[in-house]
Amino acid sequence: MPLPATFDIESYYNSELALEFTYKDAANDPIDLTSSTVRCVIRDSASDPKAGLVLEIGSGITITDAENGVFTLTVTASQVASLGQLGKRVVHVYDLYVISGSTQEIIVRGDFAVGSGT
Repeated sequence: MPLPATFDIESYYNSELALEFTYKDAANDPIDLTSSTVRCVIRDSASDPKAGLVLEIGSGITITDAENGVFTLTVTASQVASLGQLGKRVVHVYDLYVISGSTQEIIVRGDFAVGSGT
């Protein structure tokens, strides 16, 4: 299993965030997501076992082109606000998983920052 990619996300307090991802193999070819599910878990820190927010297919994740491994991660403005603090930049961590059968693979991870609001 390859190491997950690292991608830091910058969001802004009280603003919606939508990002498109493509799941690819080591040869940079897209991986079919037809029989898979995708989950994003955002936590306060890497050592925190409690998720601050979990997004799954139908609630924040939409597979837009399964055969070509394309999906969109959407965090609503109220969800972003719940992770942030007015007037302060708050940094969390996230893991993005692809789950197929009994196999769960972290494909992307990084910081999930919420910029200060006004």
